[in-house]
Amino acid sequence: MDNELPVIDESVIEKPRELTKKDLKKEFKHLGGALLFNLVLQVFVAGLLSVVILAIAKSYGFYHVNYNLMLMVTLVFTLLCADTIPFFICAHRLKIKLRTYLVKPAISGAEMVRWFLIIMGIVAVYNLLSTALINTFPNIEFQQTGLEGFSATDWITLLMSYIAIAVIAPIFEEIAFRGLCLHVFGKYGTHFAIIASSMLFALLHGNVIQSLFAFGLGILLALLTLKAKSILPAIFVHFANNSIALIPVEWFVFLLFGIFILGGLFCYFTHRDIFKLDETVPNHRFCWDALMATPSILMVVIIYTLMIIFTTVMWFM
Repeated sequence: MDNELPVIDESVIEKPRELTKKDLKKEFKHLGGALLFNLVLQVFVAGLLSVVILAIAKSYGFYHVNYNLMLMVTLVFTLLCADTIPFFICAHRLKIKLRTYLVKPAISGAEMVRWFLIIMGIVAVYNLLSTALINTFPNIEFQQTGLEGFSATDWITLLMSYIAIAVIAPIFEEIAFRGLCLHVFGKYGTHFAIIASSMLFALLHGNVIQSLFAFGLGILLALLTLKAKSILPAIFVHFANNSIALIPVEWFVFLLFGIFILGGLFCYFTHRDIFKLDETVPNHRFCWDALMATPSILMVVIIYTLMIIFTTVMWFM
């Protein structure tokens, strides 16, 4: 009959080629290159700015340099360079438009509040436990994000520290890890993307206590980003976490911790399915092998792991 549809021989249809470990490594190498470039820029920019600031100060006869201010100015410009240039170049090479992550969240305001209280409640518990650990082992000294030793009248230093720690870091770290890394890894498995992006985020913090915290926070922020389909909520939570670290009034911080813990417990037990993702991509069978076989990624892991081991050993010496 004329109306009969032609029979298609499925055997001649070209099926899509299965991705190999080599295919995954090609994409992962750009991320690894960005992370290595980030490390190099941190060292180079921080060192260069320190030398330049000291040279300028001495040339104008300022022999008593405000080292806290110099540290914060250096930190601001180091973050602006190291947390932007490498990852923007990586996104360009992978043909990814970073602005697509800065869209209106797909969750309601009420759900955002629940996520915020739960995450900040977990953050509060971890901070209380780490404080107890540090008090138990006074030899432990790790990089603080607070304002210990800063004068309350030195408003320029305080402002620069807030810009660096509470504004620049949350915005560009979320673009890099919950935006770029989570997106690239997500094509090869949702759970792989969450763990791998959080692992790299944790390693870049350089010591055991902060790395463990960053790993847990990274997982929570990755889940929030996947749920919201936007990095804006993650940026806000990251901003809140870093801002609280800068509050010099201890009793007020503990009051906030109490509110977060109680609020987080209430939200979790009334919405126990909050961490359940609507859609997930099964892990590709080569995802972890390809990640750890990528030379640039492997170099980043080795360098930061050695740094963490070194700082841990130094605590007990």
